[in-house]
Amino acid sequence: MIADSEFRAYPYIQNMLSELDWDTRNPARGGDVYTQGEFRHHDSLLARALGRKTPENIIVIPWDNGLRYWIVEAKRSQEDLIRALDEAKNYSNKINELRGGGSLALQPASPERSNNHFMSPLFTGTEKIGEKS
Repeated sequence: MIADSEFRAYPYIQNMLSELDWDTRNPARGGDVYTQGEFRHHDSLLARALGRKTPENIIVIPWDNGLRYWIVEAKRSQEDLIRALDEAKNYSNKINELRGGGSLALQPASPERSNNHFMSPLFTGTEKIGEKS
């Protein structure tokens, strides 16, 4: 039996990001969202931190005279969502280690679910990020 691919979640993720008013174009072209490995040629911090790892999307957020990143990781089934969250946290930790502090974390509380897809808000300190301001 052939399993569904996590690739099927990509249109859903793109639509959700657009609905939240994020520009889903590559940041090198004026957008907010790297897809797959696009960051490697444009963001040296991400390239060093993630190496060969490739989250589905990385949203670039201008914040306090610098950048923060919202990691989006997709999996093919709801059974794998905890693993997706763990991977996103791991990616965030690797970025934070090189960035010299700060905390990016995806919280599993109150996720929005649609079929096998999952989007969770980003918390940094006490502030919630999701919709672009």
